[in-house]
Amino acid sequence: MDGPDFRSLFEAAPGLFMVMRADAPRYTIVAASDAHLAATLSTRDGPRGIIGRGIFEAFPDPPSDPGATGMNNVRASLERVIASGVPDVMPVQQYAVRRADGTWEERHWSPVHSPVVDRMSGKVTHVIQRVDDVTAAIRLTSAHETLRGEHARSIQARHAAEDANAHLAVQGEALSRTNRQLRELAMHLETQAEALRRSEAKYRSLFDSIDQGFFVTEMLYDAGGRAVDYRYVEANPAFTAQTGLADPVGRTAREMVPLLEDKWIQTAARVAATGQSIRFQSDAKAMGRWFDVFAFRAGAPEDRRVAMLFADVTARRAMEHERETLVRELMLERARLEDVFRQAPASLAVLRGADHVFDLVNDAFYELVGRRDLLGKPAFEALPEVQGQGFRELLDQVLATGERFVGRALSLRVARTAGALPEERFIDLTYLPLIEADGRRAGIIAHGTDVTEQVLARREIERLLEESERARAEAEAANQAKSEFLAMMSHELRTPLNAIGGYTELIGMGVHGPVTPEQLNALDRIQRSQRALLSLINEVLNFARLETGTVQYALTDVPVAEAMTEAEMLVAPQLQAKRLGYFWAGCDPALTVRADREKLQQVLLNLLSNAVKFTDERAGVAGRVEVSCETQPAGRVQIRVRDSGLGIPRDKWEAVFEPFVQVDQRLTRAHEGTGLGLAISRDLTRGMDGDLTLESVPGVGSTFTITLPAGCRAASGVEDRGV
Repeated sequence: MDGPDFRSLFEAAPGLFMVMRADAPRYTIVAASDAHLAATLSTRDGPRGIIGRGIFEAFPDPPSDPGATGMNNVRASLERVIASGVPDVMPVQQYAVRRADGTWEERHWSPVHSPVVDRMSGKVTHVIQRVDDVTAAIRLTSAHETLRGEHARSIQARHAAEDANAHLAVQGEALSRTNRQLRELAMHLETQAEALRRSEAKYRSLFDSIDQGFFVTEMLYDAGGRAVDYRYVEANPAFTAQTGLADPVGRTAREMVPLLEDKWIQTAARVAATGQSIRFQSDAKAMGRWFDVFAFRAGAPEDRRVAMLFADVTARRAMEHERETLVRELMLERARLEDVFRQAPASLAVLRGADHVFDLVNDAFYELVGRRDLLGKPAFEALPEVQGQGFRELLDQVLATGERFVGRALSLRVARTAGALPEERFIDLTYLPLIEADGRRAGIIAHGTDVTEQVLARREIERLLEESERARAEAEAANQAKSEFLAMMSHELRTPLNAIGGYTELIGMGVHGPVTPEQLNALDRIQRSQRALLSLINEVLNFARLETGTVQYALTDVPVAEAMTEAEMLVAPQLQAKRLGYFWAGCDPALTVRADREKLQQVLLNLLSNAVKFTDERAGVAGRVEVSCETQPAGRVQIRVRDSGLGIPRDKWEAVFEPFVQVDQRLTRAHEGTGLGLAISRDLTRGMDGDLTLESVPGVGSTFTITLPAGCRAASGVEDRGV
């Protein structure tokens, strides 16, 4: 009976309903519908209030006749319901209702007592009494029988008058003496006839005015004495409104509803045979309706007549069915919500009132604060160690303002086991106001997530980041020192190497005297070694600069044809020395790339030098070096350097771009080099928003492809500088 919505629906129900306790104090009234209060001339509260009182106290027997109301029968019915747990239908009872002025009014009711059983214990906790007031029907039937008696007596009087007239005709000599008596008798009969007409009119008016359907039937039996149908003798106007059947008088039930269920015929037959009134609800599938029916015998047993007072309750049944369905769904949904609430991974608690009393708590909340007695206790009485940590102020603020609170990684010190010292936990916390249907803030929903592990992990990450930052700074300092050292060594080494080259050239020119051919050959070897060593030093220095990120790029629109021509001039002596074929496919003179001219020149020179270095004559066929270029979608330009050299296996393609790497260590002995050329070339190309890639087939050759952004304009001889 809990819940304002359900109580309102119950009290507004159109029937006469009352709910009593089955346990102590037994038969205490806990609820009653408005219709019941109106019919019993009582109220819920006040001097005539019945709520909280026992049924036999609220409705006592009249002082003159304690047994007249049949309350003993009611007590027996209630005891049967409580003992058996099944509904009990009582026959029509005569009751007396005390009016406000202390007088009593006789009523006829048909009570039905239904149990309310607790699903957990299986015991009857309450009894619902539903009462149908059939006083009007009883009085209507009584009036009908009275009229029939008066009518019969009138007919008998008329017959007596006729006999008297015949006798007077035979006894003419006494006519004069009896004329006065006959006139008086005629006047009396006329008075009785007028009274009968008025009674019939009153009965008919009452019969026609009731809003419930009413009809009188005459039972029909087959040769074996079994009831097979009934004929409508009388019916009020509401009959058609309640059934949808018109003009029933004189017709049979099966004539009007051929598929009418046999239960209706047999129920009427039992009432006609036993004379016991019955109240029931049943469906008439053939009519697609439900009816609430009160059936009773009309007239003498030999008349075999049954009267029925009924109402179409199809809509009410549908509403009750829908309500029962909704209640079942609501209970199921509530069970689901409670299960979800209990199993939710985040901690949840519902706190009510200004003292923030725990009303609901899920398993995750217990895991956060430890298993302890929480429900029904104020929050800071159940969790005393949390007092003074600022959470009470937050709860008070949310309850007072109705505004939610959201906190991240809040520190909470709580003793998670009995007798333990409080430990620090970190929680993401949300306080939401709990709003009732009337808009009142009744409490707070606390939603929290234990993020202690995440906070500790984040702190550890921050510590590691700090250490990493220190290590990075130390590494940068070391790189800077290395760069400065290499720059210094480059300067210190290049100075004597340049001097060696200069003095060697002067000696070869004969400045210091004649030089023999053998000496010239030795001087040439010294110069080649000097140039190779200087090239190695420059490559190491360039790689160090790339590693430390100190390389600066001056981007401009570089004509591709010009860059290739300059690179070809630099490698022409090497091509001629190895008698290699060189093929330049050419490109549009206006085609430019966005690049640093010197660094693009260095990349092209490295690729052409490598192609010449690793391409030899094979089987009497001279090697080839081919260069081409073409534009690509999305504003890109590709420059390809293809050779017919040894080729590189597929699993070594990436390795050749690693610093100080030779694909085949035997090549180190056959060819000069540090293994830095390709590494430097790819880093320089990527530094210019491009890339350097490789495709190769062993024994066929290799193709290196430079991809760079296309220039903003055609070559015009004017450069623009950028970083």
